[in-house]
Amino acid sequence: MPQTFRLQDLTSVSTTTTQAKEDAVDIQAYKTLTLQLRKPVAGVVSAGTATLTLQHAPTLDEDAFVDVPAAASTLDLTTTTTQVETYSNLLRYVRWSVSVSTSPLTTACQFMIDVVAREV
Repeated sequence: MPQTFRLQDLTSVSTTTTQAKEDAVDIQAYKTLTLQLRKPVAGVVSAGTATLTLQHAPTLDEDAFVDVPAAASTLDLTTTTTQVETYSNLLRYVRWSVSVSTSPLTTACQFMIDVVAREV
């Protein structure tokens, strides 16, 4: 049976940052996640990019987190387009990381992340 998680309540980010390990979501035995990234305010950069990456880990240790291999499209924080991506075979804990190539952003991006987890 699918389970829903809020990976991130609405937040603002203007520099490269990573979600605290204590805020990572424990997806337990679920193996497939469908992520919805909503962006009511786009980050503005004069040059460069602002992207979001998922990280996962088998334990809740900072050095255990690694980037999830790239999805079909980049999770771009410089647009307000809602994005939906599906990831498979994830480890137990999931969190996000934002990379800003030209920091800080002229205008901070705002985003929230909801996840539907499935066993297959």
